[in-house]
Amino acid sequence: MNYSTNIQNSEDKIQAVNFAIKEGRFEDALELGIDPSVKDIAEIQSKLLSIYILQDNFDAALKIGNNPKFIDVPSIQSKMIAIAIIQERFNDAIRIGSREVFADNKTIQMQVEDAKHLQSKSSLSFEEFLDKEQFLSMLKTKLYYDKITLEDIKSIEDYPLLSEYQKQLILLAIYEKQKDIKKLSQVVKSYKEKYPDSEQNKIFNTIFERAKNKKYRIFDFLFYDNLLNWKMDSELQEQYENEKPNTTPKIQLKRVPIIQTTSPYYEEAEEYNYFSNNYIMPENVKTSFADTLKTPKEKISRTDTAKTPKKAKVQSTTHYDEILKYLNEKRKEIYVALNSTDISTQKIAISQWDKMEILLEKVMKNKNNLEYLNSLYSKITKLQEYENSKAR
Repeated sequence: MNYSTNIQNSEDKIQAVNFAIKEGRFEDALELGIDPSVKDIAEIQSKLLSIYILQDNFDAALKIGNNPKFIDVPSIQSKMIAIAIIQERFNDAIRIGSREVFADNKTIQMQVEDAKHLQSKSSLSFEEFLDKEQFLSMLKTKLYYDKITLEDIKSIEDYPLLSEYQKQLILLAIYEKQKDIKKLSQVVKSYKEKYPDSEQNKIFNTIFERAKNKKYRIFDFLFYDNLLNWKMDSELQEQYENEKPNTTPKIQLKRVPIIQTTSPYYEEAEEYNYFSNNYIMPENVKTSFADTLKTPKEKISRTDTAKTPKKAKVQSTTHYDEILKYLNEKRKEIYVALNSTDISTQKIAISQWDKMEILLEKVMKNKNNLEYLNSLYSKITKLQEYENSKAR
C-alpha cells in the first residue's frame, strides 16, 4: 500500500508519521517521509533520521542531516552529533555542537562535553578499559550485599570512564534498592533538565514509577544487568559470604527434588532441577511451598462426637524456634532463585516468596498458639523426613 499518495496534506502526513512510529510501523513511516512533498519538512525528516539510527543505516541518516536546509535545526543536528560520537568522529561532533546557533541548547552542549570527554579517553589502553569492567563488577557486588557507601557514590560521580547516563543509572539502581525515593526522584529530575530530549528519559521514568509503587517488589537486578552489562566480582562475593555470621550458613549446591504435590505428604512423583540449588516447584504446578504445609481440617460428625476420646494434654514446647529456622532456610533458597538469570526460575520464586512471607507472618502471630504450632511442626517434620530420604 502506498501511504504517501493517500495522504495529501503535509500536516496529516506529520501526524501519520508520528502514529506509524508510535505503533512501530517504521517502514510505513519511511514511506511517508520520503515523499517529495515533505522532504523539506524538518519535523518529519528528524523522525526519519531517528529511524535510520535505530536501523544502523547511517548513510541514509547522514544524507538527511547534511541537507543545507537543516543545518541550523537542533533536533536534526543533535542526532548528527550522536552519529558522530557513535562512529568516534569526535572532532566532527564538537565542530557541529560548537556553532554559535546552538550555544544555548542544553542537550547539544552536553553532547559536546561528552564528545570532548570521550576524545580525551579514546587513547586508553586495553588494561585501562578493563578497569571500567572491574569498577562496575565491584559496584554490582556491593549493591547485592548492601555494602554501598557514601564514598562509593562519590566515586561513581567522579569516575572518568562512565558516561553521564551510566552514572545516573547506577545511582538509580542504588536508590531503588535502598528504597530512597527522594534521592531517586532528584536524579531523574536532574537528568531530565540536562537532557530534555533524551530517549533515556523513558527508562528513567520506568524506574521512577516502579519505585513509587508501594506494593512490595523484589529488586530487579536483571533489569539493570541488561542496561549496564555488569557482572558480579567473584572474589569480593566470596569475601562477603565469609563475613556472614555463623548462624547464616552458606547454601551448599546439591541435587534438590522439585516436589509434585500429588498427596498430602508427597508420593514418589518428582523432578530434579540441575539449574540451581533452589527449592522450586515446576511452572505448571500452582502449589507453593507454603501450600504444602496446609492440610484440610478433619470433619467430625455429630454421631462420632460421643466416641471421640478426650484430647491429650498439649505439649508444653511450641517448637517455635525450630519452625522459624526451617522456614528461614527455605526463604534463603527462594531468595537465591529470585536472583537467577533464568526468567522462569525467577517467576516461580517470586510467587513462592510472597506466600512464604505470609506464612512466616502467620507463624509469628501464632507464637503462643500451641495447637497451631505443634500441627505445623508435625507437617514440617514429615517434610524433612521426605527430603532426607531423597537426599540419601
